[in-house]
Amino acid sequence: MVEVAQAFNSEKTRPDWSTQVSSRINTTLSEDEALKDTAHDVECGQQTCRVRIEDDGSGKLNQRLPFIAATLVDVLPEISAERLDEADGRGAMVLYMSSQAESLLTRSRLPEAQHEIETALHDSHKVAGSRDALYLGSAMLISSRIAAAQARYLDAEQTATSALHLFEQRARSPDTSADVGEALLVLAQERRARGDPRGAAEFARRAQSCLDSALGPDHPLTQDAAQIL
Repeated sequence: MVEVAQAFNSEKTRPDWSTQVSSRINTTLSEDEALKDTAHDVECGQQTCRVRIEDDGSGKLNQRLPFIAATLVDVLPEISAERLDEADGRGAMVLYMSSQAESLLTRSRLPEAQHEIETALHDSHKVAGSRDALYLGSAMLISSRIAAAQARYLDAEQTATSALHLFEQRARSPDTSADVGEALLVLAQERRARGDPRGAAEFARRAQSCLDSALGPDHPLTQDAAQIL
């Protein structure tokens, strides 16, 4: 992430692009029902934006990040995510989102993130107790959704599967975990997008069961899973 931050800091400012895209980001966050009252800062350079979003620890930011990324994928297809722990005990998520055609996350950051997950999975106690586990998994789901939007379905499935394994290791009860359910939903959506209805339905059934138990039948994620069946 240091390299991504340094690249952003070295960018020149392109006023027309930065004004337009920062407005799009602000609108997206303000129109999201779960995040509209969450403090955030947006700074855009020539082709990259840095978005800092405060996290109150409720889990809503973690759940909504994949959808924010998917909403902005047409103008900002690249994304790297970093968790910050502030001195006063508060937390935040920093997103570096870029308009470049080839994603830094899938070109270089994604293999590093996958390696970190694979290393962590060898120590289930470490994963289960890590405050960053959810954010690492969420970053992987964001990357997976972006890869699927770019029709890179193999990358998308591998990344979502890694996130699923991480969430399963972390959850006390995987069958009633919203995080596990969301990862299964992403896999179902990706299987449907690549023309595999049977595979999509299998993942969707598992996703619906988890999400129904964790969030209830009326939650948008639960309904998204039901629509695939």
